[in-house]
Amino acid sequence: MLFFDTYVNQSIVVMRPKKDYGAYLLLMLAAQYDNLRAWSDSTSTRGSMSGKLLRQFELPRIGTDQAKELMDFTAPMFKMIENNLRESKALAQTRDALLPKLMSGDIDVSQVELSKPPNNHLPA
Repeated sequence: MLFFDTYVNQSIVVMRPKKDYGAYLLLMLAAQYDNLRAWSDSTSTRGSMSGKLLRQFELPRIGTDQAKELMDFTAPMFKMIENNLRESKALAQTRDALLPKLMSGDIDVSQVELSKPPNNHLPA
């Protein structure tokens, strides 16, 4: 599941689920990951899952109401995942911008007081 626009090439299979079936498709494919890897063809050194092979793979069918219920249930979790990914990217960019300045001494943090100990979420 992508949370951003991207480009693909001929080595990528793109799947666009029907309305309200996105969560079902993602979760079912994730559950079948090992089977799909074993099923991937041996036409390359990495193995690949061609569109032709993927069209032969069948998932159990569920009704529209069930798919919508699953989508509604998982939507907050997917939104949280998306927000966490965006925040992680922003934090990594901030770190990458600040670290060279900290290392060179351009920024001095020796006088900064932390309101709580760092890594307080880790077990003691």
